[in-house]
Amino acid sequence: MGSNPTPRIIRGDMAIRPICDKCKKELEDFGGILFGPPDENNKVEKFHLCRECYEEIIGSF
Repeated sequence: MGSNPTPRIIRGDMAIRPICDKCKKELEDFGGILFGPPDENNKVEKFHLCRECYEEIIGSF
């Protein structure tokens, strides 16, 4: 009693298949999410990225 099970990451079919906002291809696997800076109403833009575009963006830092 009182022990917490180790969380598991379950990979497999995604419930939705977003489109990469950079290359416009459908994501076949989990990629990254990029959030823009907040605007005057504290709203942000959210961009889905495929793994390849994510790696390209991270590599540019």
